[in-house]
Amino acid sequence: MIIIFLLRPPAFLSMRLGDLLTFINLLVSVIYLIIDNIKRIILTEKKEDIYS
Repeated sequence: MIIIFLLRPPAFLSMRLGDLLTFINLLVSVIYLIIDNIKRIILTEKKEDIYS
C-alpha cells in the first residue's frame, strides 16, 4: 500500500481535505481494530495459562 503512494505522490498530495480526513479516519479505525485483536489474543493466552 505504501509503495502505491510512493509511485504516485502527486495524486496523493492533490487529495481534498475531506478525502484526507476520511483516509486518516479509516487508518485509525484499522489500527484500533488491530490493537483490539492483539489485546484479545494476549488475554486469551493468559487465561489459558491460568487454566493449565
